[in-house]
Amino acid sequence: MDSPRTPEEWWQLLRENLGNVRQLVAAYHPGVPEDRKKGGDMTITAAGAEALCSEYREEIAQRSCLPVQRFDLAVKAGNHTELIDLGNETWFGMPESSEVRSEPGFFALCDLCSEAWVFQASEETSNETGG
Repeated sequence: MDSPRTPEEWWQLLRENLGNVRQLVAAYHPGVPEDRKKGGDMTITAAGAEALCSEYREEIAQRSCLPVQRFDLAVKAGNHTELIDLGNETWFGMPESSEVRSEPGFFALCDLCSEAWVFQASEETSNETGG
């Protein structure tokens, strides 16, 4: 599937990759306990970005708990805002390593985060038409 251009396509992309995206949250979200995280053995290929991300990871971990449960609840509730937040937080939790790109669901997660604008565009259109 190409990058989503509508909310419906965004949800379709999530449904098609649900298990893999959930697994990425479970493996890389900064709120996951350290002993359950993946990626510690990956070669860092962007050291500067890794240093910046590690600072942000600590901030996320302090304010975010139970990311997998939050993910499951957001899916069940159809809460795209929470899913986008979790996706972005998970993105920051992933090592700055080219190896991470081989993780199943990685590119779907990228699209779900980067194409979150589809909801804003949909809401703006709805507001303009009085819907």
